[in-house]
Amino acid sequence: MAQNMVTDSMRAHAEMLLARSHRWPEGFEPSTGRVFYLFASSRRGRNGEVIYHKTARDGSGCTCPGYFHRGECSHALACQIATDLAREAGITRASLYWIES
Repeated sequence: MAQNMVTDSMRAHAEMLLARSHRWPEGFEPSTGRVFYLFASSRRGRNGEVIYHKTARDGSGCTCPGYFHRGECSHALACQIATDLAREAGITRASLYWIES
């Protein structure tokens, strides 16, 4: 059962991810109409292939094991922060990096 607990480590990792938000690959799920970002896992598949986790653009969900177990993860937290910052600035998330740099 998910606990929705954000740790200091998760927050630090989310800040690191946020600093590279201009590089987040974006995808679109036609069946739901939702936009998501892809984050490479630190783990690899059986044949060494890169595994990606899909994270909702607003941070409302992620396919990583951390989100499944805790109900929160650094990927989702980074997306939530980016969405909040963009909303406060009245801009799209895509342009957020260029404003802050």
